[in-house]
Amino acid sequence: MKISWDDWHADHRLPWSKGGKTTVENGQVSCTACNLSKGAG
Repeated sequence: MKISWDDWHADHRLPWSKGGKTTVENGQVSCTACNLSKGAG
């Protein structure tokens, strides 16, 4: 998937709600719509 420089979110690989830490190692780039569609689930 191609992500625009104007439309991205920093995302957690292991969700924060499930114990994932906010670290570079647990981070990934996600398009805004994809990240928001996941919710905090």
